[in-house]
Amino acid sequence: MFRETELLSSRMTRLQSKKYSVVRDLILASISCPELSKTSSVIETPDISEAAEILLTGRHRKKKNKKEKSSHDIELENLSSELVRHQVALLHELFIIAYQAVWFPSDDKTLNISWMVKIVESSTTVHRYLQAFVEQVMEIITRAENNFLTSDDTTLLYRLLSVLKTILQQSSKLRRHIHDFYTEEFRYYVKPQTISSSLSPDCPLTPSTLKLVDDVIGLVTDTPLKNRRPPR
Repeated sequence: MFRETELLSSRMTRLQSKKYSVVRDLILASISCPELSKTSSVIETPDISEAAEILLTGRHRKKKNKKEKSSHDIELENLSSELVRHQVALLHELFIIAYQAVWFPSDDKTLNISWMVKIVESSTTVHRYLQAFVEQVMEIITRAENNFLTSDDTTLLYRLLSVLKTILQQSSKLRRHIHDFYTEEFRYYVKPQTISSSLSPDCPLTPSTLKLVDDVIGLVTDTPLKNRRPPR
């Protein structure tokens, strides 16, 4: 969004209207996560990540049979996945704008990345959003294991990791949540070498994406400072 705006200052003027209420509304829209009501008789999986289940049981979780899902459920899942992709693109763009705001000298320092992440953190749907967010990452990782990623996949992965890195760096609360619930995914499933071999060397985003992979793995798997045991 806003790509048609010729000057960055025009962006800032638009977003500053009504005391940045437009920005707040856009952020909340980018992390809204409606609960889907399923109509099929598919047995729900336990509230545990697939990676954690492998560690506990030594075997992969049985995949749900696609035939057990109604066409309504499949359509809802596809729409939900598409919604998350658009939300990620929106939130990524908003974060970029916050970083660009420092280019314009102003006494009003409201529009900054810390303020934006606090809005994300305070949302009542943020945990459901993060779950859908990580599921998107894992879908791309699964495709990367067997195929070259398309340009759309590469762009989405870059945005996902960029947004996730910002959240991890700016919110200790959300970082603890991500560390507690998704460490196994990033420690055992997100493999830099696999991702590297699936990205086109000619893609301009490849170097930045690979760096983001390393950065995010480190931030997710490293124990947050407040959770570390004090030295004896």
